[in-house]
Amino acid sequence: MPLEITKQPTSPNMANNTLVLAVTSSNTNEPQYQFIARVVIDDINFSQTVKQQPNPNDVGVFDLGHIVQYAIPQPLDEVWTITGSYQNTNCGKDVKLFISEEDAPSITGSVTQSAEITGSSFYFILTGLVEPDDKVNWNWDSSSYFYNEVINDNTFSRQVALTSWLTSSVQRSDYGTVSLLNGNLDSAPNQYNAQDIYYWALRQYNSSDTLLASTEFYNYVLRDSGSWVGDLGPLWNTVYTSQSFATRLNHFPAGPQNYTDAGVTISGSTAYYTLTFYEQATDGDVNLNGQYANLRYNIQDPNCDYTRIRFSWKNEFGVWDYYNFTLAENSASTLDRSTYQQVFVPFSSGELQTPYSVSRRGRRQFVNKVTKSRSVNSDWLTQDEADKLRELFYSANVYIQDGTEWKPVVITSAGITEKTNPRTQKNFQYLIEFQPANQPNPRI
Repeated sequence: MPLEITKQPTSPNMANNTLVLAVTSSNTNEPQYQFIARVVIDDINFSQTVKQQPNPNDVGVFDLGHIVQYAIPQPLDEVWTITGSYQNTNCGKDVKLFISEEDAPSITGSVTQSAEITGSSFYFILTGLVEPDDKVNWNWDSSSYFYNEVINDNTFSRQVALTSWLTSSVQRSDYGTVSLLNGNLDSAPNQYNAQDIYYWALRQYNSSDTLLASTEFYNYVLRDSGSWVGDLGPLWNTVYTSQSFATRLNHFPAGPQNYTDAGVTISGSTAYYTLTFYEQATDGDVNLNGQYANLRYNIQDPNCDYTRIRFSWKNEFGVWDYYNFTLAENSASTLDRSTYQQVFVPFSSGELQTPYSVSRRGRRQFVNKVTKSRSVNSDWLTQDEADKLRELFYSANVYIQDGTEWKPVVITSAGITEKTNPRTQKNFQYLIEFQPANQPNPRI
């Protein structure tokens, strides 16, 4: 039996995961035999080769997760303030895998390498993670977030947004985003099948659920806006060959301030708004019966004049999630003073006569290190909200909104209640402490 890949990761998948590859061959009894796996992330010019001898069952088993999680850049796309659809840069990459074998005519002979073979033409890998107990046959269960629909005006209703927060509360000055997989991600580009995020609608409602306004947007990430005819964009079968890692994941504006910056008026009567994402119809317009996601954002007024702290963090999918802490906030600064004791007499003076100086210090302070800390309380949370908010505390990539800027912070402590008594406790509240990642410079 020639060299064959018998097990490979699915696509899309997650970098922080166990990505198992199994290979067999009929040549494993040859002298100096080894399986060779070459992993390529070509856009960052990364190539890593791993060699492995057959196991006792003559199979080569590789864990590509050890390579991929360190090869894909960790800084996420800084897209918090976008006003239209935006392509992925760092949140996911196309990983290509090449398998070969090497052997020699004898134990002392020269080794030769076979031609390389591939399984899937690419694997789209997000920078997210998979918990060990959540694995589906080693792989991320992508079926809830990625559907290859045949482009034929089907009627369907999905929820594929890469977030657990299908309903959120926002204030009018809040920025935010939501991310969705786009196009064909599980095989060579296909002109018929795709999760084609073509169009989305912002719909504003008042407290009586009356529609106040509807604004439509088109996703230009894969389809150049100059190639459209009115509202009719190029069909998938004319653009599918142009897809790359950058087009397989799209970011979309979600916060009220994003749309205000885009020129959309968020009515003073708006109690909530929805974002609904649709596929393309066969005539080139939108298929309003083909819905990929629907998210709701409740407009939240300031709570008792408290200043809200809006957090953004890397979620389990490797993109941004958001949440507002709206109750009391406290700030504190800790000073670490470093001093030394110098003698009052200036023995190092270069003057012929040493004048008396009452201003000369004995105890001298040469540096003040200032550490700023802040604490903030969440509003009352349901068990579902409390569970979903755990990701904020687990994430090592956290920011807070400061006007139009986003500043990195470090969560220093948080009380997390994993399980409580549902009979006696219906609502929960978090108190977290955090520090700016960039502290004030010391005074000298």
